[in-house]
Amino acid sequence: MLKSYFRINEIHGMNVFTDNEGQTVFNALSIKVKGSELEITRKIKDKTSVGQLNEGLSAKIPVALNISGKGVLTKILYGTEEITTSSFSKVIPNANWEEFYVQQVTEGEQNFVSIIRKSDAERWLKEFDAAGLEILSLSLGPFVVKHTFSQLNVYESALQFDGHRVERDAQGNLLNYKYDKAYTADFPIKIENEKLDEQLLLPYAAAFQLMLAGNLDMIEADIPSVSLRLKAALNDRKIIVFSVLTLGVLFVLLLINSFLFTNYTTQNEELALKNMQTEHSSKDLDSLSRQIKKSEALLDSLGWEDNINQSVLVDRIAQLLPPDIQWTDLAVSPVDRSREGHEQKIRFLQRKISVTGTTQKIVLVNEWLERIKSQSWVKDAQLKHYTYNNQENTGVFHILIAY
Repeated sequence: MLKSYFRINEIHGMNVFTDNEGQTVFNALSIKVKGSELEITRKIKDKTSVGQLNEGLSAKIPVALNISGKGVLTKILYGTEEITTSSFSKVIPNANWEEFYVQQVTEGEQNFVSIIRKSDAERWLKEFDAAGLEILSLSLGPFVVKHTFSQLNVYESALQFDGHRVERDAQGNLLNYKYDKAYTADFPIKIENEKLDEQLLLPYAAAFQLMLAGNLDMIEADIPSVSLRLKAALNDRKIIVFSVLTLGVLFVLLLINSFLFTNYTTQNEELALKNMQTEHSSKDLDSLSRQIKKSEALLDSLGWEDNINQSVLVDRIAQLLPPDIQWTDLAVSPVDRSREGHEQKIRFLQRKISVTGTTQKIVLVNEWLERIKSQSWVKDAQLKHYTYNNQENTGVFHILIAY
């Protein structure tokens, strides 16, 4: 998925052609990826020096160089054997392998081998370097055009352009190659829908191949210094892409973190507000509880008793009263006489009934107490005191009933 981002998106394609008289012609174009489309942005033809070529090109954009014509030898060998020191004599007998750069294109049982003297290749590399142009690939002859077959409007088996004749089978595999000035395109060449001068086909093919470096088998001379440049450039692209991705991920994480922080801060503020409200409610509740207790204490001090029909209780006590006992005084929640003199406030005995009366027989009082104690609503009943008056021949008693 990321491969499309690793590629080089803008490239100069250049062809250096030297004829048999030693005259050199430079042709170039620039291609650029815009969205999902490939656009040819500049075309330069028939220049006679690198300086002239460089006038219309940006030095910041890498170059895919193609060299053809005099100085480049192409030979078709049968077999798929890789050309090495031991087999180099098949290309040029008695030649020194160390003096040449080699390009191989193996198609079926044929091997299209192109060579150039290292001195010639290095001379061109130095000249382009001096002009500030960075070469990232160097191909020899017309074979790099193989990668553009599917884009061309040429459907015959033989492709002719600018002195080159490349023969191919129905699958696009190379079959044969010849060079003659007479070989020209029978009709205008088009790349997709754009018309292209035949002198610019090789610059386009070289640039297109470099743009897809890493996704296809490069057709290029094996030049270590150029290969290292390309590798470094592609690695730089990967570093840029991964850096952007890393920054993107960090930015997304920062956004998520910011969102979570804002969300949790809002929740924390809401909880703090609720906590303050709860604390205030708790304080209000405590204050209310204290007020209730104070009110209850006041009611207790006043002898207030809730939900108890005290007259019914008195009536029940009276029904149990023996005939020979007389009441002289009855008080519900009577004054607590034990605290008189010790406190300024009057205290009442809660849930108490005080009965004072007279009788000649204490036995009757005890009998009455037992009857009272048998009532389910009575918690306790006590005879507080009994005093007998001999002159009046009767006794005075005081009982206290708790309910």
